[in-house]
Amino acid sequence: MNPRASKLHGLFAGLLLCTTTIAAQLSGIEVFTIEALPVTPTELPASVRYAVYRIDGATRVQDWLSEGLPADPEAAARLATQRLKTQGEALAPMLQEAAEGLTRAVQVAGIDRYPAIVFTDTDGEQSVVYGMTDLAEALRIYQRSQGRRFDEME
Repeated sequence: MNPRASKLHGLFAGLLLCTTTIAAQLSGIEVFTIEALPVTPTELPASVRYAVYRIDGATRVQDWLSEGLPADPEAAARLATQRLKTQGEALAPMLQEAAEGLTRAVQVAGIDRYPAIVFTDTDGEQSVVYGMTDLAEALRIYQRSQGRRFDEME
């Protein structure tokens, strides 16, 4: 093998080692966002736990319930009650996800704004990237903050 190919082979092996190390160190990713700011996903190792919390469920339910209500308070209350009776079961998962997300946001690194992507390592240490929903870009920012220089994980 010529010396140049040998150097490239060593560099490639080093990059693979780095990505494998990161995959072992990163244990979870949690995204806190709203429906209007969807997450742009990326490939993650199977060992990394991944969850997305849409924390605006209660607001979306309220908006849906109040949409097109009459000005008369009694008529509006009747219509909203009717909507809840006919669609209440379908709304429950949305409300539950929002409640879980808001609770988890407070528990995890004191998240106080969105969108936020929380990275948790195997030692339980957490890092937060605010203001984006592009998971690949947030992952690059996290990796740089950890002193790592590569673009992808395996």
